Amino acid sequence: QDALDQKDYEKATALAKEGIEHDSEFPGLVTNWYECLLKIAESQKDTERIILYARHLLLNSNRPSQDYYEILRKTVPPEEWTDFVETIVQEAMERKPYYGVDLVASIFVREEWWSRLLDLVKKECSLDRLAKYEKPLAKHFPSELAYLYAERIIEYVVDRVGRD
Repeated sequence: QDALDQKDYEKATALAKEGIEHDSEFPGLVTNWYECLLKIAESQKDTERIILYARHLLLNSNRPSQDYYEILRKTVPPEEWTDFVETIVQEAMERKPYYGVDLVASIFVREEWWSRLLDLVKKECSLDRLAKYEKPLAKHFPSELAYLYAERIIEYVVDRVGRD
């Protein structure tokens, strides 16, 4: 922070990268170091590195301290945005099949890609996920949502109700 306050960006970057190497076994600390790198890049108005670090944090941070998606939306040129988002969606599903679903679903909500959200929720359906995305799905696909709920509730009852 001292190096950043003194606008010694080279030193701040070197310290953050050293921190990433040193704390590689502790994902939470590594995330903090990447946030420092993002802050440095923003201070320097280095769009290439802002995109690099915000993208990394979006895909790898479990408890984001900032809205990395919005940072990316403001930084990536508009004509490249859709392709950029598609690569994020693809990478999230490949790298984090279970946790990536909610990241991808949140992207579909933000981009207002309702039919893709419905397809994703159908594919990765659970009562919790239905409840989480109920509001936008109910607005655009009320009958499909009701059908998905009926299926999941019946599965839930069959698995959990009985003599035992």
